[in-house]
Amino acid sequence: MRRRELLVGTGSVVIGALAGCLGDSDTGDTPDESTPTDTPDSASTPTPERVGDRRVVTVSGTGEVRGDPDRALLEFEIQARADSASAVRDDLGTRADAGRAALLETGLSEDDITTSRFRISERIDHRRLREADVDPDSPEARERFRYYEGTHSLKVDLDDVDAVGSVIDTAVDAGADEVDRVTFTLSEEKRTDLREEALRRRGDGRRRLQRPGRSGRALGRHRAPGDADARRRRWRWIDGGRTRRRDRLCRR
Repeated sequence: MRRRELLVGTGSVVIGALAGCLGDSDTGDTPDESTPTDTPDSASTPTPERVGDRRVVTVSGTGEVRGDPDRALLEFEIQARADSASAVRDDLGTRADAGRAALLETGLSEDDITTSRFRISERIDHRRLREADVDPDSPEARERFRYYEGTHSLKVDLDDVDAVGSVIDTAVDAGADEVDRVTFTLSEEKRTDLREEALRRRGDGRRRLQRPGRSGRALGRHRAPGDADARRRRWRWIDGGRTRRRDRLCRR
């Protein structure tokens, strides 16, 4: 698996920012609506409207930045099946302890490895029940073909995305039955830095729209700036049996 392509090609994260602003004109005429072509990021054409006795223009702009993920979340599942719930519980516990110990040997801390899901369920082997030529509704038959299965999932939080492959190998060698999820994302620190950069670019574009247009009149005072809540979207790809995600964060 080509790690560099994973980080740059599909692991990049997009953060966008949108905001509206209102300005009032010095005259009763409609302000010039020309949009500069050299804005750092996209910005919509100002839309004139009337609020009370004033003419106002609503302007929106976007700022977009990209960055490689610096954090990865992995989830592994251990599965067990036995004739009793206690046997399944013991098997899951033993194998989870072995997997946790192996992961700790890679340099991870106890806080990096947590249990995300634990489940034990009762099942009936319906195929064997049908083949046995017995009454499928009888308590004796159901007791005879009853079994239990369970899962124990471990979640691993990595701050070194280059170590994802080796951590997966360690978990599988230690007895993990499935790799449920591999998510590449941003740390809170990097997310904050990129968001601030996106807001700065958005602000540059908005200020350009307030400059005088062909008519020589500039938009009036900036009256109602504002930002909406951030929103994140995720896409998942499967490549060579491993899952890859890209996060998209935007502000609208």
